Amino acid sequence: MNGQFQLCIRGDFVHVQLDPGFEISLDSMRAMWSAIFPVCEKRQVPKVLIEGDRPTRAMTKFDAYEHGWLVAHSPLRGLRAAFCLQNYAPDQLSYLFTQVANGSFNTVGFFSDLELAMRWLNR
Repeated sequence: MNGQFQLCIRGDFVHVQLDPGFEISLDSMRAMWSAIFPVCEKRQVPKVLIEGDRPTRAMTKFDAYEHGWLVAHSPLRGLRAAFCLQNYAPDQLSYLFTQVANGSFNTVGFFSDLELAMRWLNR
């Protein structure tokens, strides 16, 4: 399993670049958010752009729910995270994740177009 990513601040948002072959799993997403949350808090930057190309996924329904719960109950209020993933088609598990995550003060969305993701992030 590849759960590697790079994280940096780009102006008014945190940019996360998933390594090629990144596998979306509950463990890899927990690790990613554990790196993101402190940076967002310290820099007072609530926007996150997560980019990746052809990520794979190893998640159950329960994992997708738990991932959404993690985002919904993060220490941040007003977090806005755009998943801009190329060659990745959001499905029922993605929908479950977004429904749970968006049931709080935080918002996530899936995009395949960077320009649309950035416009949504900056609303």
